[in-house]
Amino acid sequence: STVKPEEAIEELGIDFVVVGEGEKIIPALLMELSKEEKERKLSGVKGIVFKDINGKILRTEKEEPIEYLDSLPFPARHLINMEEYLIPPGYIRSLFLNRVATLYTSRGCPGLCTFCASSLMFPRKARLRSVKNIMEEIDFLIKEYNIDGIYFSDETFTVDKKRVYELAAELKKLGLPWGFQTRIDMVDKNLLQHVANSGCKQIDYGVESGSDRILKVIKKNTNREKIINTFKATKEAGIRTFATVMVGNPTETIHDLNMTLDLLRIIKPNFTLTMFLTPLPGTYDYN
Repeated sequence: STVKPEEAIEELGIDFVVVGEGEKIIPALLMELSKEEKERKLSGVKGIVFKDINGKILRTEKEEPIEYLDSLPFPARHLINMEEYLIPPGYIRSLFLNRVATLYTSRGCPGLCTFCASSLMFPRKARLRSVKNIMEEIDFLIKEYNIDGIYFSDETFTVDKKRVYELAAELKKLGLPWGFQTRIDMVDKNLLQHVANSGCKQIDYGVESGSDRILKVIKKNTNREKIINTFKATKEAGIRTFATVMVGNPTETIHDLNMTLDLLRIIKPNFTLTMFLTPLPGTYDYN
């Protein structure tokens, strides 16, 4: 809806589209809709697209992203059947865990990957929750749902290494196994050893391709050598590796795909997920 809100209004026959983060926009919209129709000023609600009484589609002023993420409440997990989301195997593979919870500690990613739609919702920078706020949510999950593992779903968990060190030190006190996903170019040996000592059991990396040419095409800011070295360092730290790779990147040839297979034989991930390129509306690849 963020990419083509006018199209969504026309083709889906809906009343309003919220463009961007909804936590501020939706309450403001609901507040306006609670008024008598003649008193409503929908044009004053930032970040929405709608039809006026004459059928004309209007887009209001953009709402700014939420800078202080600690101000947001924790997800309303009580409104869903959380038991269905905690069942094994969960995100941390090959461990005897029964109740792994997922959470986000940041929004946004500075990456320029041509296939990614993150920047359409969030700016190309990471906004971070504080370690204190994150630990409060984890403590809540332990008490409320008796979790025995944690997986951080951030697009780039290690974008701020200082925060990772601080958070890892707190997680070590809990003694829970944990995992996360991040970019090849945003870890180093010291960080890997530190998170391993704090209970990290698995890291998911976006490898995408084993061809240096394709990695440049999709703007991954990495290469075969960096990928090989990162996987080697991760395994030496005693952490399981999870590699995601893509098939069907722009200009990709059979030779490029064979280079991806060759790379996988070298890095030997504990787990591999292969996906077809999906051109998401608004991304560089889609255009």
